[in-house]
Order: sequence, then structure tokens, then C-alpha cells
Amino acid sequence: MELEKYFGVPQDIEWALEFNESSSDNKHTIYILQSRHVTTLTAGSEKDDILWFRTYGVEYWADATTPLFYDVMGKMLTDYVNHEGAKIM
Repeated sequence: MELEKYFGVPQDIEWALEFNESSSDNKHTIYILQSRHVTTLTAGSEKDDILWFRTYGVEYWADATTPLFYDVMGKMLTDYVNHEGAKIM
């Protein structure tokens, strides 16, 4: 919310969290890696209180996809995300 207020438009933020295990109070630090304005919102989207995001599919394809990984898991994950996952959503 602070970045949205600073930039004046909604932000898509990439961040990282660093845990400090040596600290007696277990403090952690949040780093903002990148912030850019959201370009996919429509004029009425803030009124409907629905937040759309793509994390569901991204969780399955988060790492570099090698040819071997795709040969072994690609069809199953694609079918699951595109078909079974879509039914759930």
C-alpha cells in the first residue's frame, strides 16, 4: 500500500524475506526487489473487491524447465493446471 501511495497507481511487487536467526527477537528484513505499475486493471476492478492473480499455475512452473523435466512431468502438470485445476477454480 505504501508503494501504491508513493507511485500513485497499484503496484506489482517482487520481494524477498531475510530471516535473521542470530537475532534474539527473530527479526526479519523485507527487501523490495522490483515494483512496477499494474497494467491489467480495468476502471471498475477496484469496486468489485476481487483480487485476481496467477500464482496457482506459476507454482507448478516456477523453476527452469529442462527438456527432461518437461518429458517426465510436462503433460501431467499441463493437464492438471489447465483442466483439473480449472474445474476447481
